[in-house]
Amino acid sequence: MERGRWVRIADLATNYQAVPEVKFVHPLLVKLTLHYTYVIGRGGPNFSQEFTITPDAVVTRMLALHKTDHGVTVPLLENDGRELLLTFSDKIAGTAYQYGTDEQYFISLNNQVTIHRDAPSIQSTYGWLKPVRFESKEKSTDILVDPKKQGEPTAEEVLKSFEWTQDGFSSILGQVSGSTYLGLTSGGGESNSMDLNGDGNKNAFFDRKCQFIFQLHKGQPTAVEANREMILNLNGMEYTLAPFEPIYLD
Repeated sequence: MERGRWVRIADLATNYQAVPEVKFVHPLLVKLTLHYTYVIGRGGPNFSQEFTITPDAVVTRMLALHKTDHGVTVPLLENDGRELLLTFSDKIAGTAYQYGTDEQYFISLNNQVTIHRDAPSIQSTYGWLKPVRFESKEKSTDILVDPKKQGEPTAEEVLKSFEWTQDGFSSILGQVSGSTYLGLTSGGGESNSMDLNGDGNKNAFFDRKCQFIFQLHKGQPTAVEANREMILNLNGMEYTLAPFEPIYLD
């Protein structure tokens, strides 16, 4: 909010700049922060927006670096030549095709949030978008973006399962722990070990730190690839890995 009215940074392209700070990059996990700063003389509030990007979901956290009311506006696709169904609840805004195919949900992770949907729709290059603002009085505005297909966990189930942890977060979709990610069909990151079945006990060990990817089927590893020559001990079995050459596991 600026001078008593809500404004979008995207509408102030000549006033604001976004400076990216990339913290970690891996095919399954990207962590970065966008620093929004005023670039003209009269100044204004500065913000930082953290992103944790995984194959199954995106979690973002917006922080105001000065004391000011702020929120996050998300784009709900409402028509791309086909009319979509928009749904709203206390903490969730969603859009879906009418015949049960692709869906997308924006889920508030704040304890208290107000969802505003009174702004007029905007025509974009790929359809009409409904701007929806998530506003919270808490220190940050936290949102999980959940794209899904029919048959996957519902947005309500994702919200109920979500927990912040000491070095990341976990949900029914997957968990981020430092520089590793464990999801529904894949797991990996950068480390010398990992818990691949989510029971709290590590069962994959490399002879040194590396970046790696496991393919998973019903929670069981079926293939693995690393970026260095490695020796992998998985559930008591030993495998030799060549750089960037996947092997299939029995």
